[in-house]
Amino acid sequence: AYRFVQLLAPPRANSSAAAMQRERLDSSCTVTSLQAESRLESRLISGRRVLERLRWKMAVTTVLICLVMAGFYQFLYLNAYLRHIDTLICTRSWQGFLLVTVISFLFFGRFTFVSFGPLADDTFVTRIVLWIDICTTCVVDYGLAASFFGHVAHWTAHAKWASFHYRAAAFLASDLGLVLGLLITTSRRTAGAMQRSMWDSLRFWLWSQLVINTVSASLWARECGRITCLFCWNPGIVVVLYLASSPHLRCTCQKVLINSFEKRSEARAAAGVAGLIGACSVSEVMSQATARFRSVKLAALSFEDISDNRPDPSLLPRAVTIGAGRCDAFISHSWHDDAQAKWKAMQDWREQFVLEHDREPRVWFDKCCIDQNDIESDLRCLPVFLSGCSRLVVFCGTTYLSRLWCIMEIFTFVHMGRGLDKIEFHLVLREGYEEQDALVIRNAFEDFDAEECDCFEVADKERMLNIIHAAFGDLLSFNKEVRKIFHQTPWQDDCTKRSRSLRISRMEEGLQRDSVGFALSDSELSCSMSDETSTSAADEDSDVAGTGGV
Repeated sequence: AYRFVQLLAPPRANSSAAAMQRERLDSSCTVTSLQAESRLESRLISGRRVLERLRWKMAVTTVLICLVMAGFYQFLYLNAYLRHIDTLICTRSWQGFLLVTVISFLFFGRFTFVSFGPLADDTFVTRIVLWIDICTTCVVDYGLAASFFGHVAHWTAHAKWASFHYRAAAFLASDLGLVLGLLITTSRRTAGAMQRSMWDSLRFWLWSQLVINTVSASLWARECGRITCLFCWNPGIVVVLYLASSPHLRCTCQKVLINSFEKRSEARAAAGVAGLIGACSVSEVMSQATARFRSVKLAALSFEDISDNRPDPSLLPRAVTIGAGRCDAFISHSWHDDAQAKWKAMQDWREQFVLEHDREPRVWFDKCCIDQNDIESDLRCLPVFLSGCSRLVVFCGTTYLSRLWCIMEIFTFVHMGRGLDKIEFHLVLREGYEEQDALVIRNAFEDFDAEECDCFEVADKERMLNIIHAAFGDLLSFNKEVRKIFHQTPWQDDCTKRSRSLRISRMEEGLQRDSVGFALSDSELSCSMSDETSTSAADEDSDVAGTGGV
């Protein structure tokens, strides 16, 4: 009614003053928006620098260690091993056994160190490492082939050296298989696929090396009549093979290297956020985000819009492009939660917002604000979208904490400089199952593990996990960081409020049932009393009638 009267009222005399006030308000909002964009850009640039610095520190350090180990190996192998091979094989000296053990660790260890160089999402450095492995293997095989052909006449002239002839040929064939496997690996498109294929090739090669050396050493032990030092090649093979077969151990070793280069968890978190924007420059992402930042009025959404997770390009026209800082909330939710319960929670929040601000909220809602024809570009701008919203409103149901994108939204919002007080948690509980759902959500918060999370697209999960590994080294560090955010956010307050309201509502229902029961018992009692009264009155009448008759 008030707004209707305003429309009918004549224009005020001070309308120009009101217009000037609105202009000043718009200009102040524009200045605030520009300041927010400047802070956001500087934060992304800082995170990108941390990530690039970490990449090159890891790559350069591991490659230098690999080259040094390869150089020492070549020196010891050519000057101390091959030159005295006649007396070294059947020696009883512990120095000979120690020499072969050191050569073994230098030869096989170089593959380990150089393979730790690329981060989980680094395609360029991974290809460099693969070519380093290929080149060093070819150089080593060239020395092996030269020694093989140089001693072939001597070996063929003495029958006992025939096994050494076959040993060298078998090692050359095994190394050739490794080179072919690494060449095929370089054709992979993503860093994760290349690194998995690289470790698979190394594992196959190490098994073949272990079998060849064990068989050859056993033949020479029978020839020498004692344990030969050729068995000392096996410790280096076994250690590297165990490392290549254990992804968890590899992640732990890489985490140690990452922590030694970057000890600040805030810097690693900033690097993880910067990894979301991919290979694009920060300025390019900022310009794209400015053109793609949209919002939609929550009142414009219907239940059918949030109950179906299938993309609907027809919803995009409902959203309008706005500037950073003018979106009231970023809606974070899981499409796998109960639609009816989520709709109720969203409408409750909307009504509360209208009550406080006297207007409908404008929100970033994925189904309406993401261009389905260019999803990759919008997802690349996700840190900018999150930072451009006034607050993050989380509608948390039983499946929310199992969706990796949802977790990355909370993580990114916090580490883009937004305070934890800007996060609102609203539980999505099914009607009739409130206590069970609240317990499931509480346990999910306490037992969170990013490894157990899923994405709609398998490629998205691989990409997210690669970004996490690149910034933190392993998932355990990321899990600790996320749990720390959970413990500081007010989700427990909402859970406590909902539990208290549930208990109160159930107590009220119990009281209502009791009052109904009391009312029923009173009515029954009154009915029985009236029956007794009527019965007694009838008896008295009959007595009176009988007396009168007598």
